[in-house]
Amino acid sequence: MVRFGADQAASEKAAQAVLAKPASQPVEVIDAADGVSLRIAQGFDRAWRGVGLGLDRGGFTVEDRNRSDGVYFVRYIDSDQANEEPGFFARLFGGKDNTAPQKYRLIVAGQGDVSTLTVQADDGTALGAEQKPTVRRMLNVLRDQMLR
Repeated sequence: MVRFGADQAASEKAAQAVLAKPASQPVEVIDAADGVSLRIAQGFDRAWRGVGLGLDRGGFTVEDRNRSDGVYFVRYIDSDQANEEPGFFARLFGGKDNTAPQKYRLIVAGQGDVSTLTVQADDGTALGAEQKPTVRRMLNVLRDQMLR
């Protein structure tokens, strides 16, 4: 700024203001006591479109969507369950198949310039603590695809 004619004090003050301001992530996974959610630094319209693109890129199967309610109905195969090898007896006697896709509801809710994405069970109920790692993996995949 000094090269362009500003005085030294003003340019240092402007540089400090830029450096002091924390860089906000456009999409970040929030882990709270009540569950895991995805915070999107965009209004509802742009967040809805971004989530849709992220779902398409991330390998989710979108069965249905309801934009007026902000709901995506998706199927997801958990990568940890898909990679598990069945044991000897499971292979011998045909144990249960863990690679079946699970159905979820993804709810996009906007408040001003910030939107939140939460995950619910297929019937609209809250997911239990045992499914928190799966939800975290889903949201991380979605976040990575939205940041592309």
